[in-house]
Amino acid sequence: MVILIDYTRQPGDTGNEYQIKAFADDKSAVTEGMTIQNMPPEWIIQPGSIIYTANGDVAFYTSDGVWNWVA
Repeated sequence: MVILIDYTRQPGDTGNEYQIKAFADDKSAVTEGMTIQNMPPEWIIQPGSIIYTANGDVAFYTSDGVWNWVA
């Protein structure tokens, strides 16, 4: 399960573009096409978005549309 915990708009964002912060139980919950609870389906995730896991793993969303795990 992945849950939206915060969001913001960055300069230049238009329409449904948002930078998000989310929490996941573990890394395996973070997949391409995953559903993020509490996030409207029409939102477009922007680079710099972050997902944290219960184990302290952190992923940043890159400009090429993938989650890059750093911890």
